[in-house]
Amino acid sequence: MDDDNGGLDTRLTLLGPDGAILDGGVGRSKISDLFLAESGRYTILPDGYGSSGAYTLLLTEATVKSILPNEQVSGDIEDDTRWDFEGQAGQIVSIAMNEDDGTLDTRLTLLGPDGTILCTDDDSGDDANSLIRNSILPQDGSYTILPSAYSPSGTYTLLRTEVTRQPITFTELIKGNVEDGVVWTFEGSVGQIISIAMDEDDGTLDTWLTLLGPDGTILSTDDDSGDNTNSLIHNFALSENGSYTILPVGYSPTGAYTLLLTEVTHQPIAFDELIQGDIEDHVAWDFAGQAGQIVRVAMSKAGSGLDTRLTLLGPDGTIQSADNDSGYDTNSLIRGVYLPQDGVYTVLPDGYGSSGEYILILTEATVRPMNFGEMVEGDFEDDAVWAFEAQDEKIVRIEVNPDDSDVYTRLKWGKSDGTTLFTNSARGSLAVTLSLPLSGTYTLEPRGIEEGAGSYSLVLDEITTEGLLSYGDVISDEVTAASGDYWTFSGDSGDVVTIGMSSDSIHPYLQVHSPNGILLPQDASSGPNDDAEITFTLGSGTYIIVARGVDDSETGPYTLSLTQTETPPQSCSPYDPVGKEKR
Repeated sequence: MDDDNGGLDTRLTLLGPDGAILDGGVGRSKISDLFLAESGRYTILPDGYGSSGAYTLLLTEATVKSILPNEQVSGDIEDDTRWDFEGQAGQIVSIAMNEDDGTLDTRLTLLGPDGTILCTDDDSGDDANSLIRNSILPQDGSYTILPSAYSPSGTYTLLRTEVTRQPITFTELIKGNVEDGVVWTFEGSVGQIISIAMDEDDGTLDTWLTLLGPDGTILSTDDDSGDNTNSLIHNFALSENGSYTILPVGYSPTGAYTLLLTEVTHQPIAFDELIQGDIEDHVAWDFAGQAGQIVRVAMSKAGSGLDTRLTLLGPDGTIQSADNDSGYDTNSLIRGVYLPQDGVYTVLPDGYGSSGEYILILTEATVRPMNFGEMVEGDFEDDAVWAFEAQDEKIVRIEVNPDDSDVYTRLKWGKSDGTTLFTNSARGSLAVTLSLPLSGTYTLEPRGIEEGAGSYSLVLDEITTEGLLSYGDVISDEVTAASGDYWTFSGDSGDVVTIGMSSDSIHPYLQVHSPNGILLPQDASSGPNDDAEITFTLGSGTYIIVARGVDDSETGPYTLSLTQTETPPQSCSPYDPVGKEKR
């Protein structure tokens, strides 16, 4: 759209068959290289931006030509020519567009069979020309190359190349140059663990490495994890049988490289066996596991310089667990992993961008039974798992007391199949009160976060509730024990509720426990007449209310209410029942 009399500030908009804006708007008076995605009636809206006047309008269709592999073609930006070729899923192509007359600032776009933009490039080629390199085609069909420019005219050359595939074998050192457009293929199998190292070979190449699966999907990429910022894909576990492809490229269009493909050696490891190894040995450790077995793997550096990293793979090669520095002194520790099936599992020791000697030990957690009303004792280093049987909707209180009150304590509560239901942590003693969702076997895993956490005691109690509350209930009862009365209720996620407690005999004190046992807001005097009142928004699950006196010795009658409110909850400060101060 052009101004025809010198006074019009042109504006152009194109609408699709459904009336949606496809292109144009403020500041646009030319719409070019637009791929129409559907058949129908399109609408062009010529307009003036705050002005009026005469205009000319020209609608043209791009000329479609074919481009063959390794064919160089010439064109002119003013010709609006697009270039099509047939491609197959997983095919790897490169497209180079170079200016041909010294004036053109090139821009290159590749469209898929459905018209979606797969990639674009401005100046990745030599002399700031455009280069789309090693693009992986996602499906069979007709692909479109759109050459364009930031300048309105100029000539160009276009070259489409397909990469050459060559085989690479394990431990074979390959020498190549990225401008050759060669990719390397090898046969892999499920559970195989490989490493690929790409190093620059002439001092100029900034390497980039990609691994493709048998179906052409990108499995892993790396820029500079290797030595001297070279590229390294390290200890990658293959998940299927088939032909894999390695793409060695660089941020620059030319440069020599070396490529080395290695396979990890598998050796057996037994439970309670202390292993000493070196990252550079490329060894993975296998053990036979059974469904429901609970394992712990600890990896520590044997000297300085190694930043440990640890991975546990299942029989099918999938990652069961991974860790970098959860162990003491930032070593790696995988603990409390429930094995999902019988089979051979693999422990993969690694260095996070480093190498060196390490120590590895695999142990099995002991599952010990416990009963309600029982106090048991253990050592945090034992990784013991305590199991108990319970019926649904039973209210339980769990308490972990470390011998050292300064120790950080973590408690994981789960099901016998290894499902984690919640994890809580605190300095010193840790207590949770919760409602069990289903009947079955539950597990408790007390852990010390620091080294040398020492021993602990674990208490499991069943709580008797006074009843189930519903919205609108106002009940009267009496506190007869220091622990108070326990009530339960549930609602819909997003409900805003208010809980109130009043009494003429005791100083009311309210606590609320969430469905995962976390203590929520607690209050003793924010309501009218210094009564206790809490307003908050629900999630999903069963909540537990504890109604008691501020002082443990207080007993007496009280009134408790539960209402659903329409207004958002007001912020409230937790109440300190000991010091009777806001905090």
